[in-house]
Amino acid sequence: IHNYEKSETHRFEVPRLLFEDWGMLETYIQKSNDKDLKRWWAQYMESTGEMELALNYYELAEDYLSLVRVYCYCDNLERAAEIANTSGDKAACYHLARQYENVDNISEAIHFFSKAQAYSNAIRICKEQGFNEQLWNLAILAGPNEKLDAAKYFECSDKPQYDKAVILYEKAGYVGKAMELAFEKKQHNVLQYISTNFNENTDPLLLDKTAAFFLDHQQYEKAVDLYVASVQAIKALELCLQYNIPITDEMA
Repeated sequence: IHNYEKSETHRFEVPRLLFEDWGMLETYIQKSNDKDLKRWWAQYMESTGEMELALNYYELAEDYLSLVRVYCYCDNLERAAEIANTSGDKAACYHLARQYENVDNISEAIHFFSKAQAYSNAIRICKEQGFNEQLWNLAILAGPNEKLDAAKYFECSDKPQYDKAVILYEKAGYVGKAMELAFEKKQHNVLQYISTNFNENTDPLLLDKTAAFFLDHQQYEKAVDLYVASVQAIKALELCLQYNIPITDEMA
């Protein structure tokens, strides 16, 4: 055993060596600090139906997914939820979320999909249930594909929320689509929000179109700020002179 440990083959060789003496093998595993061995013993106990012993060794092995899985199998979702929340283990949270979805506990399913960072699953449920505010909060945290999916939802739903759709299109990397929708639906505040990210590398045509939109709606200072942010001081000065807007040091 000592030499198997030194060669790091003990995880396989010691159980093989002691296979005929389960008492000695269990004692060895109890004294061992090796989590893989404890997980192996837990799996064996589970296979023989010794669920309490299996749970004990899964806990010693810090195998949170298996703990949650077994507690779910034993219909103890409350204990499974405690472990998932405390550990924050993504795989455990995902497994538990699936269980809650299967029993139609929608709020808990969304919660644990979110903790697992399985945002596409959480967003899917929110869309099905019409939980738009939760959908918005999740989409902001999610990746580009989930943001795009949520943006389309907010744009095309029975009660569209164009401001949210525009922001999500922009954050997903679809700036052209975001601006097009903002212009079409006259989303002044969202346009201003997006334009704060404009810089010297912004497409001049997009910049001029956005400025023209602000000017058409008599939001002259916003148009000026747009050119200042994009380091186009001459156009900013021209607008200041045309609409009697004070010239700032930054423009000068």
